[in-house]
Amino acid sequence: MIYARQYASLSGIKLEMRLFTHNFKIFAQLTRLFYCLVIFECRKLGQMVYHKLINHLAQYHKALNRRIDANNNNETVT
Repeated sequence: MIYARQYASLSGIKLEMRLFTHNFKIFAQLTRLFYCLVIFECRKLGQMVYHKLINHLAQYHKALNRRIDANNNNETVT
């Protein structure tokens, strides 16, 4: 009788450990998925900021070249 209770107790612990392990694996996968999404969004945002910065610098470069050309030709640039 004592052995049966101990065995039932141990099998209950094993079952709880299996459920905990299974739930932990699911939690780990969801956490990994969340971090992948965060990294993807950050990269996408970073690329957008990078492209906007490049476009801004290109416009500044064009305006600067126009001013230099106008200065060389003694013209005014608006």
